[in-house]
Amino acid sequence: MMLRVDGPHFTFVDPRKHDNTDSIVRNAQRIISLFQEKEVSKGKIVIPATAEGIQAAQILQSEHKINTNLYLVSGLLHAAACAEAGATTITVPVGRVCANPK
Repeated sequence: MMLRVDGPHFTFVDPRKHDNTDSIVRNAQRIISLFQEKEVSKGKIVIPATAEGIQAAQILQSEHKINTNLYLVSGLLHAAACAEAGATTITVPVGRVCANPK
């Protein structure tokens, strides 16, 4: 199916690894290697935006050139930390941000 659908393919790392940077990085690298085996070049790895997830995104982006999407972002300061880490995309629940304008 991935070969038939244009555009990026978002795949989640195992959320049980949310508190272990090394496990997130290893899981993301494994997923990307599976993409490469199928010749899918537009893969993005979706990572929970915990402190460890943000650190993993920074490692994946800067050292491995793997595109990341950080999700479960709780507000603008949290989103800024994700952006500083270099995540390709950040998923912010707009309703939560608009409801709390601080």
